Amino acid sequence: MKVMCITRREYSVLTIEPGEWYEVYNNVPKNNTDTYTFQKDGVEFFCKKDFFITLEEYRDQQINKLI
Repeated sequence: MKVMCITRREYSVLTIEPGEWYEVYNNVPKNNTDTYTFQKDGVEFFCKKDFFITLEEYRDQQINKLI
């Protein structure tokens, strides 16, 4: 699933900027449903879903701006 960062996040080896798109997958323990998993440069990262919007949510926002 594609998601876009909406909140800047800084980690020791990675900075995620608003507007950046990532392909994420849910490969986390079942008790941790508020996290996306993605890979960048061969390293796996876990980030809270609150910092991203899905492609579908982004499209809905853009359509609503036009209406």
